[in-house]
Amino acid sequence: MLRNYLLITWRNLKRNPMYMGLNILGLSIGIAASLLIWQYVIYEKSYDTFFEDRENLYRVRLDRYNNEELNSEWAAGCSPVGKALADNFPEVLNYTKMHSREAVFTLEDRSFREVNAYTSTASIFDMFSLEIVSGDPRKGLENPNTLVLSESIAKKYFGEEDPLGKTLEVSNTGNLEVVGVFADLPPNSHFNFEILISHPTIVNIFDEEMETAWQWDGFYNYVQLRPQTDTELLAEKLNAYVVKADSAYLVSANHRMDFSFQPLTSIHLTSQLLFEFKPNGDAKTVTFMTIVGILILLIAWINYINLSTARAIDRGKEVGVRKTNGASRKELIVQFLFEALILNLISAIIGLSLYQLTSSLINQLTEIPLSFSLWSIPWFFPIFFFIIVIGAILTGLYPAFIMSAFRPIDALKGHFRSSLGRSKFSLTQTQLRKGLVVLQFSSSILLIAATFTVFRQMRFMEKQEAGMSLEQTLVVRGPVQVDSTYNQKMASFLQNVEKIPGVIQTATSSTIPGVIEKRNAGGVRLWGADPSEGKQYDRQFMNPQYLDLYEVELIAGENFSQTPFQDTSVVILNEAAVAHMGIASPEEAVGKQIFVWGDRLTIKGVIKDYFHRSMKQHPLPTLFIYYPYCIAYQSIKMESASIANAIPDIQNEFENFFPGNPYAYFFADENYSQLYNTEKTSGRIFSLFSILAVGIACLGLFGLVSFALGRRTKEIGIRKVLGASHSHIFNLLLKDFTSLVIVAGFIAVPLSFWAIQSWLKDYPYRISIQPDLFIFPIVMVMGLAFLTILRTTLLSAQAKPVDAIRSE
Repeated sequence: MLRNYLLITWRNLKRNPMYMGLNILGLSIGIAASLLIWQYVIYEKSYDTFFEDRENLYRVRLDRYNNEELNSEWAAGCSPVGKALADNFPEVLNYTKMHSREAVFTLEDRSFREVNAYTSTASIFDMFSLEIVSGDPRKGLENPNTLVLSESIAKKYFGEEDPLGKTLEVSNTGNLEVVGVFADLPPNSHFNFEILISHPTIVNIFDEEMETAWQWDGFYNYVQLRPQTDTELLAEKLNAYVVKADSAYLVSANHRMDFSFQPLTSIHLTSQLLFEFKPNGDAKTVTFMTIVGILILLIAWINYINLSTARAIDRGKEVGVRKTNGASRKELIVQFLFEALILNLISAIIGLSLYQLTSSLINQLTEIPLSFSLWSIPWFFPIFFFIIVIGAILTGLYPAFIMSAFRPIDALKGHFRSSLGRSKFSLTQTQLRKGLVVLQFSSSILLIAATFTVFRQMRFMEKQEAGMSLEQTLVVRGPVQVDSTYNQKMASFLQNVEKIPGVIQTATSSTIPGVIEKRNAGGVRLWGADPSEGKQYDRQFMNPQYLDLYEVELIAGENFSQTPFQDTSVVILNEAAVAHMGIASPEEAVGKQIFVWGDRLTIKGVIKDYFHRSMKQHPLPTLFIYYPYCIAYQSIKMESASIANAIPDIQNEFENFFPGNPYAYFFADENYSQLYNTEKTSGRIFSLFSILAVGIACLGLFGLVSFALGRRTKEIGIRKVLGASHSHIFNLLLKDFTSLVIVAGFIAVPLSFWAIQSWLKDYPYRISIQPDLFIFPIVMVMGLAFLTILRTTLLSAQAKPVDAIRSE
């Protein structure tokens, strides 16, 4: 029986190569496109899933409130919370604590600036399944003045030498001994640490007070909980405990700390807090990509169903003969399902090959590591095969029931009547085929509308007036190793840089637009106000040239003095800070005094809000504090024609004044544009796969038009003999399919509107939803359908009428 099924399938492939080829091509492209999308989706969902006991690992999140108003949301909260949990709550099995410690690491005459260095308690090796390459990091990190290195960092410093027992000089920290090496973290982790310094080291540098200070933020706290722990209940008990532990401050400042537990594996897609290790992904984008993958596969399956049902009449005689020879309806259904399974398997093999050929390109497009592939996932092939079987059932079941329902006598006579009766059967089949075409084009319109929306929103955010200028600005990362002569050296460095041809202006600051400083100021209030009125503010240090260089508008008061250290008791606010402080206007704010960390600062000026952290969030209330020689960043505005020649000269000046500090620079506009990487990736993916979706739909349309022309060959021949033009023949088919595209548009518009609105709602600054977002996709799909029908019709219309009207 199996041999017979295979033989019939092979004969059908040879007899109808175009229709079979269209089915296979459409399914292959659909499968390959879906696999490429799901590769991105699976990778994004795979973050931190490689850790053992991951379902019981949580990060402690901190939200701070003043007067019951949410002020800040922290990934790296206060220092003592992890230990308090472990000591007081039996649900907690273990905890670890980390703190960012960017520094210059020196080995003999070589220095490296490491931004992914952190202090950590030794328990990190108990909680997280970090692979140990050498040494005993767990024991070594219990002692001060020790560190462990990732494998790649160890090779960078020591090559093939054994690093254990070697000493590295660490800026502002001391000489630290290497006590272990761990394997590099996979890229699909929200962590980015490459060096771990023992926590006792930082305790010795600062003070034991940091271990108990509930208002000392910047520490990542992770806990390992007992299985089945109710994290919401535990958070309630922890918050109640904190109210008692820090009651003096919380009551006096009318402040509240709200702790909660983030599951480790959810951090990458759902967390956008202060002090994240690195930019995280977006669950919403992943959800939309999943839908796109399903839609493309659905469009490909619809092609199969449409072409198969359209060809049902051509196979009527085959069914009639087989039924006359004793074939049961069940056997016919099995035959057609088997044929669908074979075609799906052939398409799957071709689709997998296309996926393999293009996966590396998609990885580059979506910034996924080239090493990641679906092949490496153990459950991939069982799930993939299951999808193929489901696809075979979905694509083969309806055609099988249609064709197996033909009455043998009518089928042999060429009159195709099902058990439902001819009229009802024909109507049902036609309606289904038209409905599926409508579904195909509705999906295509939705995808195109989504693509336009993503690109328009991204362009809106990039081109919108950001309240600053980033062009032609080179930013040098400031020195880490400094001494008591730093201010004098920095002043001389900036003066020498300004003498370099093409340099227009310089500025120093603790951060620059697009870089989020991992510090803020709490308890800030008007001088003399009750401590309960204190609130959280973003905080930046800058010199007077900063506002001019970045062209930030001063709307009230004055800029800082150009005389070094003259304005140590003044501060500049942005508009958001003025409103946050409850002051009626920027003009009224000038001259008022505020309490900042025990100091009395006078508001000297107010600047217009600008989008320091991109247009994906409102400008934060920010204090701009005066400091003439900030260490972190030196911004250099240059003439575009002089940039290439000036960069080596700037490097020479930097190395002369700050020896032992690695030179590093970037361009402000390029760095800022990275804030929109998620939107750029979404736009690229949507555009690519929208084109594929429309292409697959057009393949199906081509097949249906070709079939319709084949069924009307004699009619077209007679019409041509009677004088019908090519345009008349074209209009016969166009009117049928045009109406389907219009119906698809009516269905797609409300769905697209809902999807676009859902995607845009999280952007505080967003495009308005204009009619052209829906009109243009409909016109585009209609135009492609028009071209497909036109090409197919012209090929048919050019045939000789005498050949068309000859007897069969």
